[in-house]
Amino acid sequence: MTARRSPGERTASVHQLKVDLVGMKPPVWRRLVVPSDITLGSLHDVVQVAFGWEGMHLHVFEGRSGGRYAPPEDLDIPVFDEEEAALADVLPGTGDRMDYTYDFGDGWLHRIRVEAVCPAREGEGEHAVCTGGRRAMPPAEDLGGVWGLAGLLERYADGERPSPMLVRHGGEEWVEYDGLHDEVLAGLYAEGFDPAAFDPAELTGELAQVPLRRAVGTQRKKRGGPGGGQAPRGMYQCECGALHPLPGGAGPLAEDDGPDDEVSLSDVLDAVGLRLPAVRLPGEVELARSVREVPAFMAAVRLGHWCGDGRELTPKEVLRPKLARQAVEEAELWRVDPDEWGDAGERAARLAKVRSAADMEPLALPWDWALNCGFVEVEGNRAYAGDELPDQDDDAALLAAWQEAVVGAAVELSLSFPALDELLGGLQPLRELAEEAPPLVFLMLITAYGLPDGEWLDVAGFLTDGMEGLSEGPARRLVSALLVDQYHDTARTLELFGAAEREGHEPLVEGAALTLLLDGPDG
Repeated sequence: MTARRSPGERTASVHQLKVDLVGMKPPVWRRLVVPSDITLGSLHDVVQVAFGWEGMHLHVFEGRSGGRYAPPEDLDIPVFDEEEAALADVLPGTGDRMDYTYDFGDGWLHRIRVEAVCPAREGEGEHAVCTGGRRAMPPAEDLGGVWGLAGLLERYADGERPSPMLVRHGGEEWVEYDGLHDEVLAGLYAEGFDPAAFDPAELTGELAQVPLRRAVGTQRKKRGGPGGGQAPRGMYQCECGALHPLPGGAGPLAEDDGPDDEVSLSDVLDAVGLRLPAVRLPGEVELARSVREVPAFMAAVRLGHWCGDGRELTPKEVLRPKLARQAVEEAELWRVDPDEWGDAGERAARLAKVRSAADMEPLALPWDWALNCGFVEVEGNRAYAGDELPDQDDDAALLAAWQEAVVGAAVELSLSFPALDELLGGLQPLRELAEEAPPLVFLMLITAYGLPDGEWLDVAGFLTDGMEGLSEGPARRLVSALLVDQYHDTARTLELFGAAEREGHEPLVEGAALTLLLDGPDG
């Protein structure tokens, strides 16, 4: 007789993960095998032991789609509860990856990649196991991140020994060192530290002491989706995987919905009285043809294919100048701005004078887009074609990659005002006021796509309509200025992606919100 498996029960499996400590040269990494159904909070415990951390600082997991996972009480940004998210839901398949950042001051970034998902063998899956790795990790808490650790290890390799200071006080005496780095360095000599040595069996013994917590009632999401965890009240999870405040504060959704109800983007639009217009889109072939006419996006795609099996990078993780000039030509990156860079002879002469790829203008935008979209991945001192890179000749793949890129860019713009990320960010009342305004980028897209053919969106009137419900006075004028500031980034980004066009480029006053605050409402 076969027992019926409940819908929430999954076949026991294990994830083989490779965890790299990003920025370390030579590379430092661990290969770990863990049960697929452990929580991300439990994975945090495993990573801490694997790299010798002591849990002294905050941490966060962040997926490729933007979803963040951490203990909600630790951070002042919206996150999913890591104890409610299963590893198998967030990283369901081979090749999936996410980042784990520990200590926001030192910024220890760990890149977690799924190498395999396999059925658990007998006796497997009770504890985390280390099956491989490279390089030992010295005590590195509060050393200043990878650069601080690199400096410490360089001093150790050079045989530099710190000078101890004998301290006497109250009849007692002890040895002190000039700072934490010297103290750690002295400890390395005392223990005979070997940076090249690493023993997976020894780490496995330590991991056996780490209790694992299993997620309950989870189920696999579609590949690439955020998966796992409920959105906190007053927030919603959009297609990017990240959490955002409901427009207008907590709103009716947060008041009326039950604690386990999921909130979709459509729910959010309903909450602010919006309806998605019925739009008849062209076919896939025609849409893909339009995508191929977006210069910046296609330059990023071509750059990903150009990187292929690997291109050498400098220690600052940019292409070497000769390779950068080669990329501009062979991947035709100059097509992003042909009026400026279209003349081959003039282009070669100008680029020959540039000494760093970071200053090579035709490369800058495609390189940023390729990294952000996953078309290029950096590992060690080389750049490779990324897992998200589409086939240029595959209409469906190209269109899907463009849609993912637009969604990611739209979300970055959606519910935050540029001014609030800079000088004005510390003004909490201003942030609360800004949250009363709806997400401009989504509203612009929805409204523009609903317009009849040949009609244009009147921006001035649209921004005025966006403040409906705000009474006259300084607050309304400030929100108006904030909307003007956000409009610039929104319109520029949508135009770069080919998702919208602008007729007339009369510049609105940039920095309007800052000017209003500095000069006063009557200035």
